Amino acid sequence: MQVQALGTRHRRRPLLNDVLMVVGGVLLAYGGWQGLAALQDRWAVEAARTAVRAEMVTDLDRIAYRLSAQPCITRRLDQVAGLLSDGAVVPRGLRIGVPGDTGLEDDQWQESVNSGAASRQGDADQMAQSFFYTSAHALDAYAHEEFQTWTRLRTLEKGPPDPATRRTLQQALATARGDAAAYESLARDTLAQARAYGLTPDATRLQGIANTTCRPLR
Repeated sequence: MQVQALGTRHRRRPLLNDVLMVVGGVLLAYGGWQGLAALQDRWAVEAARTAVRAEMVTDLDRIAYRLSAQPCITRRLDQVAGLLSDGAVVPRGLRIGVPGDTGLEDDQWQESVNSGAASRQGDADQMAQSFFYTSAHALDAYAHEEFQTWTRLRTLEKGPPDPATRRTLQQALATARGDAAAYESLARDTLAQARAYGLTPDATRLQGIANTTCRPLR
């Protein structure tokens, strides 16, 4: 009986070793899978961060371009104000021009937010990107309204307005001034924050709808 019991214990040891090896292998594989998954997640987050920063640079170039035209826009609005003043003569051949349109993009940002990659970035990245795109949406709205307002102002190119049209254009002028001032203020803050985030814009980037207010009025 003693010999039989010893034999049974000897047979159990290889079985126990096999079980331990299998369990250890499973745990090792699981740990490796977890590590690979974590590494892939970091890659995905970094890829999203890189894509968002590249998109931000494109948008910043457009904002800087639009901001560089601010002196011409202000001067042209002053000229329009003179043309709309009482008793002013509106000559033929005017070219009011357009302030341009930034046409900001946010596809990469939206994709990053929807995938959850944005929320897995560091605090500094999240704060900088959130501020930028919030500002960019506001700037895009200002630019869009400004572009529509200037379309009304360009009716001066058709000739002297009647009294009712003159009043309408004076209201449009006030709106254009407000949009230009709001755009300038927010754009400067946005560019300053972007520089603090390590992004430097290039104002020489040409827009889809370029500014033409620096050209002569006639």
